[in-house]
Amino acid sequence: MKFFFLKKKLKKYFKFILNKKNFKIKKIKNDIKKGIYFNSNIPEGYGIGSSGALVASIYNRYYCNKKIINKDNFNKNNILELKKILSDMESFFHKKSSGLDPLVSFLDFPLLWNNKKKKIYKINLISEISCFIINSGKKILTSKMVNFFLNKIKNNKYFRNIFKNNFLEYTNNCIENYSKHKINDFFKNIKLLSLCTLQNFKNFIPNNIKDIWKEGILKNEFYIKLCGSGGGGYFILFTKKKYSFIKKKLKYFSPKKINFNI
Repeated sequence: MKFFFLKKKLKKYFKFILNKKNFKIKKIKNDIKKGIYFNSNIPEGYGIGSSGALVASIYNRYYCNKKIINKDNFNKNNILELKKILSDMESFFHKKSSGLDPLVSFLDFPLLWNNKKKKIYKINLISEISCFIINSGKKILTSKMVNFFLNKIKNNKYFRNIFKNNFLEYTNNCIENYSKHKINDFFKNIKLLSLCTLQNFKNFIPNNIKDIWKEGILKNEFYIKLCGSGGGGYFILFTKKKYSFIKKKLKYFSPKKINFNI
């Protein structure tokens, strides 16, 4: 299935870009006159990086003096510089952006970001862990969910403590386990993260997915986590089960297996 960013939306974004430095302004204006549009297989409002893909394509087409970066030429200083540029470009959509979504879209290989050290690394994906995206069927506006989260962090002490002391700990453990290929430890922590989310982030989980989320945890069959800002769109699922099992069990959520052959 293909999805298209509306020309009206693109025009608003291009106005934002025209105020930035180092872009091919003449080429942008010519393309606008020709009615340029963005053809993508990523739906908007589903938490899987539609704005990141758009930003990466705009950078690729219009940015002057692009850095040559690939798996064989992995210059970390160039990567960090590019991350900063893409973060600024994506801020139009979310007010605040890490720049990681468009960075991964542009480079087309997985990365691990260490926020404390401000360092970035290449990472190998684990084929032994089956990973799916499941569709809640509900479109969301990322900026709305981000603002809701920030307000809750600011005004709700209990939620703030849970987020800092539990949610972040389980998330960081999952990342460390995954990056070190500790599969059993990964599933232990992804279960804790999934349970913590179900118990404390109810507003971020659509009602139609809560029962299957809980069932996966109780039966130790699979573990679901937020994808993007949550609230709707796609969610990500980790399991040791075979594709046939997940396809049948979650047929109402159109599960799609993520291909790790990168």
